[in-house]
Amino acid sequence: MLEGNMNKRILVADDNVFLLKTIQYALESAENEVTTAMDGKEALSLVLDSEASGNKFHLLITDLQMPNMTGLELIDELKKAEIELPILVLSGCFPEGVRSELTKRGCFNHLEKPVTFDELLSRVAMISSGTTKVNVNSECLTS
Repeated sequence: MLEGNMNKRILVADDNVFLLKTIQYALESAENEVTTAMDGKEALSLVLDSEASGNKFHLLITDLQMPNMTGLELIDELKKAEIELPILVLSGCFPEGVRSELTKRGCFNHLEKPVTFDELLSRVAMISSGTTKVNVNSECLTS
């Protein structure tokens, strides 16, 4: 595991309860504050509420395939609302063309499930440190 504290507010959206709780555990073990959502619609509501309250999330981790609103639809809604939020997409598989669709939307960080705790925490640390810019309103990847 990564050493040191991250102390970030992270929203995780996934319809797989076991995976959601596992990711939550990994992130909380690195001293992050984690909120979970079972689908994109719930995640969108939580992001909008956090923006309105001024207690914004530092990162969104989302699955692609979820009921009510997919990860791509969630990213589109965040873009429409002009919310700048780093996003990490986790998915069991990325069908042909999906990675390019994510890139077009300014989302450059994607990991294929399953991921190890170390891999997840490493990517979260990289995103949080600003090593890569992954805001949904970004036009390009910067290092």
